[in-house]
Amino acid sequence: MLRFLRLLLWPLSFLYAFAIFVRNRLFDWKVLPSEKGALPTIVLGNLSAGGTGKTPHTEYIINHLRKKYRPALLSRGYGRKTHGFILADQLSTASSIGDEPMQIHQKFLEIPLAVCEDRIAGVKHLKEKSQAAVVVLDDAFQHRRLIGDLNILLVDYNRPFWTDFPLPAGNLRDNVFEKRRANILLVTKCPENLDRVEKSRLIEKLSPHSEQAVFFTTYIYSEPVQIHGKKTENKAGQQVAGFSGIAHSEPFKQYLADQYELVSFRSFTDHHIFSHPEVNDLWNECGRFASPEMLLITTEKDATKLNEIQSLKDIPIFYIPIEIRFLADEEKFLLLLEQKVPKATN
Repeated sequence: MLRFLRLLLWPLSFLYAFAIFVRNRLFDWKVLPSEKGALPTIVLGNLSAGGTGKTPHTEYIINHLRKKYRPALLSRGYGRKTHGFILADQLSTASSIGDEPMQIHQKFLEIPLAVCEDRIAGVKHLKEKSQAAVVVLDDAFQHRRLIGDLNILLVDYNRPFWTDFPLPAGNLRDNVFEKRRANILLVTKCPENLDRVEKSRLIEKLSPHSEQAVFFTTYIYSEPVQIHGKKTENKAGQQVAGFSGIAHSEPFKQYLADQYELVSFRSFTDHHIFSHPEVNDLWNECGRFASPEMLLITTEKDATKLNEIQSLKDIPIFYIPIEIRFLADEEKFLLLLEQKVPKATN
């Protein structure tokens, strides 16, 4: 059925790919204007429509840069209920700045974080309103008006772009050969035991040009954090129900199945805005199971929205933070990162 649907949508995908091709060429030929930001910029992005791990990689980069530089984060703020430039503060919520920016803001309260649809204007405002010396943009590879000082393209190990199709038949929002614009190709969500043979195969598929560097990272799941309910013990093997509103929930679901007795799991659309009745239904569904230690587990991104629903205070809900780890050459990556922001010194 899915194959048949893709065949039906393929003409639209061809038109989409052609339109994107023309748009990129207009920027390349300087028919459409592009410019450097008012501050040095590090751009993260992907060719697919979400799900490559931009947020944990953004957190990793910010955490490193803040040790030597004065970084800021600029995001579009997808899913927020506001518009224009907003500089996050102590009153910010996922509704006002978006769930992914809110997740980062909660971890790095001292780092200027802003959302703005116009990345050029956003960088300019950050220069005017903060002491930032370098700006990290978490999803701006397709924002061609901004010429990034360092472009990092993320590629999901489980869904590499060479196995995908352009929208709407597939998930590619940019043409495959636009990978040439990246300075760094970063393969994410790799198995921890990725061997040399598999790395060589992936590099061959990526076909990097001589000035592109390739790196591999994996996910590390941290200890669960409780956000609602009476303080409850969270231990391996107990019965849990999982839910998420992320682009690709299978790895998260598999992790829960490996660590717990996963009695149910429900996936929602990416950036889903949860309501009290939805979560309450999930909890009531758990009533069919016998364990008095039953609890709900979700992702960190989803937790930023659940924090706003105070009526959930009686339901034990946890989230699991994610960090990234380089499988090799981490120091080389950090060196490339710093070489691109020489003006950003304290």
